[in-house]
Amino acid sequence: MCVYVHKNVCICIPLRNGPPCPHPSRIRVLDEFDVFMDDTYRKIAVDTLLELCERQPHRQFIFLTPQDMHSFLKDRPDTRVIKMSDVR
Repeated sequence: MCVYVHKNVCICIPLRNGPPCPHPSRIRVLDEFDVFMDDTYRKIAVDTLLELCERQPHRQFIFLTPQDMHSFLKDRPDTRVIKMSDVR
């Protein structure tokens, strides 16, 4: 596995619990985690993160990315993709 993908996913997985606090948030947001990955490693990272999401149904996860995610998520009915229009 690519070292960069491994580092990103290892950084993301602790999001499952977050920092200790009396009122933990039910929302987790991850911005541009895949910006330097090719499609193969993005698929691995996305699948790993979605497995994490499935184990935590009481939380909402938001992933922001400039990349097209439709090809990775087309077979997952439990996900929703909102694509913003291009700025140009």
